[in-house]
Amino acid sequence: MARLSPSDYKPILQYHFVVEFSDHGMELGQNTVNYARGTDLPAAENNPVKIEYGNTYMWIKGKTLWNNITMQFYSLSQPNTNLKLWDYLNKHQNISTGVDDFKDKYMGQVTIKLLNPDETPVGQWKLVNAFISAINWGNVDWASEDVIQPEVTFVYDYAEWS
Repeated sequence: MARLSPSDYKPILQYHFVVEFSDHGMELGQNTVNYARGTDLPAAENNPVKIEYGNTYMWIKGKTLWNNITMQFYSLSQPNTNLKLWDYLNKHQNISTGVDDFKDKYMGQVTIKLLNPDETPVGQWKLVNAFISAINWGNVDWASEDVIQPEVTFVYDYAEWS
C-alpha cells in the first residue's frame, strides 16, 4: 500500500471551527461569530422499529431523532459572556415574570463552521430551529486557576450539512 503524501492528506482538525448565531442576538464574539471553546457536532438516530409477523420479524426505519448539542464557552468580561447568555435565556422566557415568549423570539439557526488552517470554510453544520434546552454558568473554586466555562445545550429540529 502506498504511503499518503502530506499534500494529499488534509484532515479537518477539531480546533479549527467557529460558531455563528442568527436570529438570537447572541453576539459573544465579532458580530454574530463566536469562537466557542468546544462543541458537539450533530448526530442522528433512525430508531429502528421491529415489525413482527407470524414467527418472524423485520426492521424498518423509525423517526429520525437528532441529538442535543452542548457548547462550552469561556466566561469573558469583555464581551460579557454571562450577560449575553442571560439576555439570550430571557428571549426564551421573561425570567422575572415567568412569561414564555413565542418561538419566533427564541428559535433560530446555529451554524458550526469547520475551517482549514487558513480559516477558509471546509463545510458547515446548520442547526435548524435551535433553542436552549439547558444552561450551566460553570463552577467557581478558590483552589483553581481555571477560566469559568459556561455550557449551553441546544435542541433543534434537524441539521443540514453544506
